[in-house]
Amino acid sequence: MRVNHLYAVLYKPRQTIASNLNGDALFFPFVLTGIVSSILYSLFAWQTLDGKILGINFESTGVLLIVLSLVIGFLAPFLSIIINSIIHYLAILVTGIYIEFKSLITVGIFSYVPVLIGLFVKVLFSYFSGNYFFNPLAPWAGFFEQNQLLQIILSSLSITGIWSLLIYMTGVMILLRKQNNGKVKKSTFAVVLLVNIALTFVFSALTVITGNLS
Repeated sequence: MRVNHLYAVLYKPRQTIASNLNGDALFFPFVLTGIVSSILYSLFAWQTLDGKILGINFESTGVLLIVLSLVIGFLAPFLSIIINSIIHYLAILVTGIYIEFKSLITVGIFSYVPVLIGLFVKVLFSYFSGNYFFNPLAPWAGFFEQNQLLQIILSSLSITGIWSLLIYMTGVMILLRKQNNGKVKKSTFAVVLLVNIALTFVFSALTVITGNLS
């Protein structure tokens, strides 16, 4: 997998994923994804941390905060991709289809690219606007605060999130056809789609609930 494949997947996902499924060079793209995530995560965290609110003396803890955010940002893609691949590997196996775990890792790396784009947009928006937690639903905040389920559903919808899902499902479709003589087992595809939606919903629920508690 070459570096240009990581952005080529954004506009030609089918060809890019198909040409990389048999490759073994996953270490470099994995590390590169972690480095980019680490930098973006650190920039966003540094902009959004409020020393007065948290009671932090940035002069004495600045280096520690930078190191901590770099480590968390670097590990985030690894944990997300590996855990996601394990869940989907088991879900697909239950339907009677065997897919190599390495192939799911490859698809996971590609589908994480839109996530990095989303984080990059947040960094730019927070830097130029000074509004670190932009909420497009702010005008209707009073209404949505009355219905936590609506908050969860709407927070799970994003352009980069849908983009990531489309790339992942494209990769899974290629893998299913490869393992089933060019045909896609509809039940397996449906299971993968439902698992993706469920994971997105659970993550959004945790985010909304945590935010409301804070």
